Amino acid sequence: MTTKPMSRPMPSYLLDRGYKVWNHAEEPLIRQPTSILNHNNNNHSYSHHTHTNHSHNDNRKDLGKLIEEEVTEKRRNGFNLSNPYLNTLEVDKLYHLGLTKKGDNLVKKFGDVKFVCTGESVSRMELTATILKHKLNLTEPVEKINQDVDRFTIYKVGPILCVNHGIGVPSLTILLNEIFKLLAYARCQNVTIFRLGTCGSIGKPPGALIITNKVVDDRQRPLFEQVVLGRVVSLEATVDQELVEELRTIGGTQLSELTIETGTTMATNDFYEGQGRMNGAFCGHTFAERGRHLLSLKKAGIINIEMEANAFFALCTKAKLKCACVDVVVCDRLRGDMSNIDSDQFTLFEQRPALLISKYIQRHMDLN
Repeated sequence: MTTKPMSRPMPSYLLDRGYKVWNHAEEPLIRQPTSILNHNNNNHSYSHHTHTNHSHNDNRKDLGKLIEEEVTEKRRNGFNLSNPYLNTLEVDKLYHLGLTKKGDNLVKKFGDVKFVCTGESVSRMELTATILKHKLNLTEPVEKINQDVDRFTIYKVGPILCVNHGIGVPSLTILLNEIFKLLAYARCQNVTIFRLGTCGSIGKPPGALIITNKVVDDRQRPLFEQVVLGRVVSLEATVDQELVEELRTIGGTQLSELTIETGTTMATNDFYEGQGRMNGAFCGHTFAERGRHLLSLKKAGIINIEMEANAFFALCTKAKLKCACVDVVVCDRLRGDMSNIDSDQFTLFEQRPALLISKYIQRHMDLN
């Protein structure tokens, strides 16, 4: 039976696997993997692998081989950007970063990046970059990369990027899409990305560090949901337990003066009613209902609440990037809805995630 190209886009659930696969009764067709950047340590190429369809049995064998090879390549390179249309872009504007990809122009500036730190505010990321410079004894100055944009601000020091992601999932997903493309276009290898944030806890004191070992959404599901072309697409939000354990061990041995906990993080879509607060412009629940809800979260093993973690883990996992989330507690929600720490304490607490990450980066820079 003769096969011919299909004009419509591939289904999203197949894109997620990085392959173009159609299995229509009349026109079975297997197409090449769609990973956009097949790069290695020595060169950067945009390559396509073709596959001829002879029979259903051959298809199964060849598809299995392709999947195995593609997964191995993705793990080695650290990227799974399964968008075939990026191959068609000679110029790609990373609009919200104020950067543009033209050929290999991003390689020289960003090709050495091994670590990315991201958090809500510009000031926190500038502070994080400054802390990392001094703690790691880096000789390079902290450089503000994108001077002409005010949405996301990038600071670079040595092999580290620090960039703010704003508040909430929509802002975060925009940032991650463009950071992933930046890292891929720059041919970066073996990158680890950290979210450094603030949070409200359930029973943990202000100043405590929370390392996420499981993440759920506001309905206590370990996933991130997104509407694509009118359809709900769910991505599993998984956490790298080896990285969690490494961070916990580093913190316990090198920052023993700090309270460091691991546990389940809940990500919500709102700061006020969505987190059960009573001090927003609107409130449709009682103190008793609020209290029962928070205690039910505690019983379920949830120890902190913030607004980005499920999307962060889901998208980083989809991109095959090693990732972790470290939050510092600024408010125990069992004691109230507002933080009572003063500005000096807040600034001190805000530095603590960066201190832990500096120990991790130092260890891995020493290993290399």
